[in-house]
Amino acid sequence: MQALYQRQLVRGKVYAVDGSGLGDDFRVVALVCVSATRPIIVAWRLLSGQASEKGQEAAVTRSLIEQVLEVVGPQAIGLLLADGLYADGPLLAWLKYRQSIDALVSLPEDRLLYQDLKGLADGQLLDWTHHRYLRTIGGHKQVREVEVTAAGELTSWDGFTEAAARYGVPDARLWACLIRDVATQEAAAEPPRALVSTRSFRDGFAALQAFRPRWHIEDDVYRELKEG
Repeated sequence: MQALYQRQLVRGKVYAVDGSGLGDDFRVVALVCVSATRPIIVAWRLLSGQASEKGQEAAVTRSLIEQVLEVVGPQAIGLLLADGLYADGPLLAWLKYRQSIDALVSLPEDRLLYQDLKGLADGQLLDWTHHRYLRTIGGHKQVREVEVTAAGELTSWDGFTEAAARYGVPDARLWACLIRDVATQEAAAEPPRALVSTRSFRDGFAALQAFRPRWHIEDDVYRELKEG
C-alpha cells in the first residue's frame, strides 16, 4: 500500500468499499479508490466462515479504513461510498466525528429511516425533480431518466445518533434522498432507492452522481478478478 501512494498511483479522496463472494466459502472485501477513471484497490480482506456472516462487515470496513489512515495519514479519505451491508450507524458516526470522513451509503428498504423518508415523499411533503443523464455499462451508453427528492435533519437511525452522542455530538443529523427510475412504467412501479449521508448534498441528483463511481467496482474490479 505504501508503494502505491509513494508512486502517486492513488489519486483523489473518494473511496468505495464492497465485497464479492468467491465460491460458497469465501468472500473478499476491498477498499478501492474510485476518484480516477480506473479504480485502484488499496486494501482488502479475505473472509471465511463466521468472518463473513452478516453483521460483521462494518467492522471489516473500519479495519480497512484504519489501515489506510495509518499508512497515508488522516487526510487520505474525504468521502466513502458503500452499500448498507458494509456501513452501520456506529461506523458512520465514527467516520464523521472521529475521522472527519463523510459517508454516502445505500439505504435498505427495511430501515426506519427509509420508511420515514418515503412517508414524507408519499405525503407530498417533499418535491420531486426530473433528470436525464448518460451512463456507460459494459461499453454501451444508455440514457437514464430518474426522479429524485431529498430531506435533511433526519434522526431516525438510533445506532448513528447514539454513537454520535458518545462522541460529544448530541444533535447529530443525517441527510437522505430517494431515487426512482422513470424510464419505463415497470421501473417506475418499483420502490425507490435511497441514499443516506453524513454530508448534505445540494440535491438528490448530486448525491446520485457522487455515488455512481461505486459501480466501477463491479465492472472494473470484481468482474476482471473473477475472469482472470
